[in-house]
Amino acid sequence: MASPSTELTDTAYDILKVLGKDADFLYDTIETYIKDAQKANKSDLVEIWQTIKNDRKRHMLLLFESLSLLAVVIVSAVTIFLIFLASSKIIWAT
Repeated sequence: MASPSTELTDTAYDILKVLGKDADFLYDTIETYIKDAQKANKSDLVEIWQTIKNDRKRHMLLLFESLSLLAVVIVSAVTIFLIFLASSKIIWAT
């Protein structure tokens, strides 16, 4: 069983990996597909690719928001840990 810190790292890694792949798809690959469909005068296909592009952007936003939440959890955990350490030192020092 993975430790909580490993799970968090794995989760953040997974999100970052998908964001990278989707960014490459959105800002490189799909533009080629849209241009190809435009050259072929396939307006229905252009519309489909644009819908896919918009959906991927929305999915990326969801993942980015999740990654932001993970960052908040990490910062909160570190803050709690530091407060605990500080209070432990105060207790031990007295």
